[in-house]
Amino acid sequence: MAPDRLSAHGSLIAENLIKDFEIPGQEPVRVLRDLNLTIESGEIVAITGASGSGKSTLLHVLAGLDQADEGRIQLLGQSLTDLSARDLAVFRNQKLGFVYQFHHLMAELSVLENVALPALIKGLKKTEANHQAKTLLKEVGLNHRLQHFPWQLSGGERQRCAIARALINQPAMLFADEPTGNLDHVAAEQASSLLIALSKDRGATVVLVTHNMSLAAKADRVLNLHEGRLS
Repeated sequence: MAPDRLSAHGSLIAENLIKDFEIPGQEPVRVLRDLNLTIESGEIVAITGASGSGKSTLLHVLAGLDQADEGRIQLLGQSLTDLSARDLAVFRNQKLGFVYQFHHLMAELSVLENVALPALIKGLKKTEANHQAKTLLKEVGLNHRLQHFPWQLSGGERQRCAIARALINQPAMLFADEPTGNLDHVAAEQASSLLIALSKDRGATVVLVTHNMSLAAKADRVLNLHEGRLS
């Protein structure tokens, strides 16, 4: 394959990805099979598939949280294989946002502190980080919960807090792994609508994996992962 292919336009370009899972005493299980994917800037793409099909693995590989055994990924014009572990961590903090099925909020921090934390890591002063966090928390309907702790929130509120945290650094790309998978129907609808609307408002490219067909239907494009390939 020509080396300049990765210079093509697109927020995300993945080529010939292969990923195996090693199982002691058994043959490796191939999760991704020569997988290719291009996502345009500002596009919202949902990836569906059966449980165990490798959706979360694919998302982690695309976001630089895990490495493929073979293949190449260009993310926002940056080849991930060219980055050191430290530079990759900085890149994720400054350019990417993440929302998971389980909110992963820090129990010892207030709602405001949880949302402001990525901005502080990025280097913003506390006053500015808190100002931005308060603005986002108002957008997700949590401005009355600033000093509450995660255990004092409902499941839907925790996930809305996690969405605000993911967006505080104005990420160019947002990765969401089953963002409504742990919520009831009403909370799932609220969280998914906020996730899509806030991402569109900011022009962010979104890649999400989900079993929730209502959420997938909100995307610009839906792809299915089956036997290691997308269709």
